[in-house]
Amino acid sequence: MALEEKRLLIVTACNDKVHRINYQSAYERNEIILSLANHIIIGYCRPGGNINKQISGKANVTLLHKPHYQPAAPTFMMEAADSDVMTYRTSTKGGEIFLDIKQDLCGQEYLKITQSKHQGNKDFHRETIFINKDEILQFKQELDRAIEYWGLNPIKQKQTLRSKREEYGNAYLPWEKSADDYLLLLYEEGKTIHDLTEIFERNDGAIRSRLQKLGVKLK
Repeated sequence: MALEEKRLLIVTACNDKVHRINYQSAYERNEIILSLANHIIIGYCRPGGNINKQISGKANVTLLHKPHYQPAAPTFMMEAADSDVMTYRTSTKGGEIFLDIKQDLCGQEYLKITQSKHQGNKDFHRETIFINKDEILQFKQELDRAIEYWGLNPIKQKQTLRSKREEYGNAYLPWEKSADDYLLLLYEEGKTIHDLTEIFERNDGAIRSRLQKLGVKLK
């Protein structure tokens, strides 16, 4: 019936090395297509891996746990939206690099790295890679190899913990519930991130990370 009504779309979850379409990986292509769907049904598959990463943050997903479709007992992935563990970013000459430590539905953590580059006319081009927790040291070793090949000097820490606390009095201190409530109130009232860094004596990244952890979608 779905085929007759021309409303069924089957999407494969391929590794980005399998093929490329318009210079984007299959994963990114799927992400665009899935964002347009009213509802997503994923047939029987082994949990974890690319499937969990692909549906993370989407509340309109039904994951079938048996080989045959059983509409009476679907499992809705509502909890997938709350998968962020830590989010931070760094600015480059050409744009931004976003680093997100996430947790999949099986409790496994991985690193999502997204590079966003300016392309003129206010457009951005984004590339994303995913690195499992057990691969991160190998990834670092390969980065170190590239740094050594190019003869680059490691970036020295410009600020020690002491100097950071001289600039931001609450740097690295835990957040209290009263501070969380006040942070949300001020943000809803229209305070900018810069305003909040001065009020709470914390840096830009700490304010952004806390707002996201409290469920705020930053503008």
